[in-house]
Amino acid sequence: MKLKRRILITVFLSLFLTMSFSNVANATNYQSVFRLTDHPGGSVKYSLTVSVTSALYNYYASKNHDLFTSADFAKFITPYAVKPIADALLSVYSDTEVFADAVLSIAQQIPYQVSPEVYPVETLKLNYGDCGGLSLLTASILKAGGLDVVLLEYPSQQHLNVGVSLPNKPSYARSNPYYVDYNSERYYIAESTGDNFPNGWRVGECPTELKQTNPNVVSVDGYEQSTPGQVSASYQALNPSQISISVSSTFIMENNMVNIAGIVSASGVETVSIYVSSFSGVWQVLTTVNVDPNGHYAYQWTPQSGGVYYLQASWSGNENYAGADSQAVTLYIIPFYGLIALVLGMMLLVLLIAFWLMNRRVNMAPAPASAEEPQAPPEPPAQETQQESTQNPEPQTNIQETPPSAETTSTSQNEEPQSTQPTQETTTEPKQEAIEENPQPETPPTQQPSTEPQPQATQPEQEPTPEPPQPQEQKPPEEPTENLP
Repeated sequence: MKLKRRILITVFLSLFLTMSFSNVANATNYQSVFRLTDHPGGSVKYSLTVSVTSALYNYYASKNHDLFTSADFAKFITPYAVKPIADALLSVYSDTEVFADAVLSIAQQIPYQVSPEVYPVETLKLNYGDCGGLSLLTASILKAGGLDVVLLEYPSQQHLNVGVSLPNKPSYARSNPYYVDYNSERYYIAESTGDNFPNGWRVGECPTELKQTNPNVVSVDGYEQSTPGQVSASYQALNPSQISISVSSTFIMENNMVNIAGIVSASGVETVSIYVSSFSGVWQVLTTVNVDPNGHYAYQWTPQSGGVYYLQASWSGNENYAGADSQAVTLYIIPFYGLIALVLGMMLLVLLIAFWLMNRRVNMAPAPASAEEPQAPPEPPAQETQQESTQNPEPQTNIQETPPSAETTSTSQNEEPQSTQPTQETTTEPKQEAIEENPQPETPPTQQPSTEPQPQATQPEQEPTPEPPQPQEQKPPEEPTENLP
């Protein structure tokens, strides 16, 4: 009984764990390579590798994407998340105009595809976007590089691009530069679509269909101030890295502390972000912790409510290593009332199993002797045949009359009645046994009278002829002398 109980509990827990891991995030990095020229219109000289961790992508994919008014565009501007790209560009481009054109060339290498507004990290991972997604990526990188930007919305054209403030008039523009005035400052048009690298749009150049249109200027003052992670960018191939995560206990009660720890296999790691999610699928930042020189990190968390949680650690990477995510671990926070319900449920389950086993044993137990009597169907037909044979006296009377006829014939011919009786008894006894056994087979009673009278009518006359030699061979010589007196 105890073994069966343990097996059932193990199966229950395994099914529960299998269902729990259905919402666990993967740990795959997404990389893209962008080509860069030494200056606008120049030759390709650089190759920039950008890597996005799955944890960072899941974080932004779980954020709010609602866009009710134009002012909501500002929440999609995430300078800190794409700052490594801006830093990599500024390391080779000292001029602000060339830096801005390099940002446009990165956006123009992403395939154009109509899609809803997404965050720049999502655009880099998906590797496609329309005017909205590409403009938000461009504005975020320019903002991360220290430039002042605005968004330019064209309602009649259903279009969006960027306005960037430069200290000087664009010199690489192939036409008279276009700009808009906002708050007493010039913002030059920066068109991020085109799919025409390296001859795409440059800062100050405006598409023909937009030249006669006055755009709405959208401020980005509400941009994101901080983020749990960043993309990694480098001009060389990024080395892979790994990060682990573990918890001190998989099952804990609410308001109890759990230790979270892990290690990063790369050098130069400063911080690690720990993400948490539940069955809702929304990934949120639990905390950001520092990493010691040996790559170890640790954090103590006290959950305030029960439920099933998933924990994942991630680091963004640097100029030498690509970022990495750990495998997600599951943490079961048991509330007090949930523990009581679990205990009651297990007790009910045990009772149901015990009841089922008892019923099974009763059904499998051998039936008592009294129950076997009605299971013998052949007995009633045998009795009926015997009763029917007794009700028909004709076969019995005919059989019993044959021995006297045999005796009279044997005595009249041999004149030794006493010596013939033993022989007649030996011959008649097997006939009586055969007659008594014949009614037992299940044959119709009408057939017995038809078969038995025939030998009774013919055999009594023929039986005496073979019988005289038998007594002569079997009678001893002294028996006649003893019976004559």
